[in-house]
Amino acid sequence: MTWEEKLLKLIETYRIIKNPELEFRVGTIEFNQFHSGHNEQVNVRLCNAFMNLTKMYPKRFQYVGMKIMIRSDYDSHVRSTHIKNESVEYVRKINVRNINIASNIAYDGRISLNKEEPIKLANSYRIRNMIYGNRPKSIRAILRHSFIEYIQEKGKTYQIRYDLTKSSIPYKTKKEAIDAKEFLFHCEIEFVTKLFKTKYEAVEKEENIFIRDRLKERILFVLGQGFIPVTTGKSKPNSKKIYYQDVSLI
Repeated sequence: MTWEEKLLKLIETYRIIKNPELEFRVGTIEFNQFHSGHNEQVNVRLCNAFMNLTKMYPKRFQYVGMKIMIRSDYDSHVRSTHIKNESVEYVRKINVRNINIASNIAYDGRISLNKEEPIKLANSYRIRNMIYGNRPKSIRAILRHSFIEYIQEKGKTYQIRYDLTKSSIPYKTKKEAIDAKEFLFHCEIEFVTKLFKTKYEAVEKEENIFIRDRLKERILFVLGQGFIPVTTGKSKPNSKKIYYQDVSLI
């Protein structure tokens, strides 16, 4: 089964689980292990590419802005995120399934389907005690630029968010994370539109394929670091030889 076929299965599952998160991350695969992240130049290149898209297609692409946050990871898949000048949010993030994409380009990728359940500390004595009674396993300081793309199709609007992140490496204390001199860089694509199960299987299947194809285009765009991979007329249909042209996602 190809990764595109597996992605279609993930979208089918995305419809039926509660609090789903469907995301793609850039990284490297070594010995079947995925490591998220890339170098700073890739982040700059992609940020410039998305900024250009907001200027070329302002109704379709929007720059959401920059956020500074502290993220803490605890046991039991619990995570807190404190965005500057906002309240702290707590979630439990549980992985459902992953798809690794081995690429012949500079970087590889991983598509993940997760459950991201919001937590209200007032309603959870055990988790509240765990957070207040223990140090986090790790703390990171994060600076993030985000973009939103709006895709119109048959009267519906689909949203895809692009996050470009500069993060400290994990530390034990908040001060260490804030004062960090060593950083990691990440790019994430997240499908942020709610889908619902209906009784119209043919309509669902058509919509799932449409979403899969749009996500595939954007994954290739990001793996190409702002260039879309295209085959030339001289290449065979299944050739692994890939060329790039500097064009938008439109």
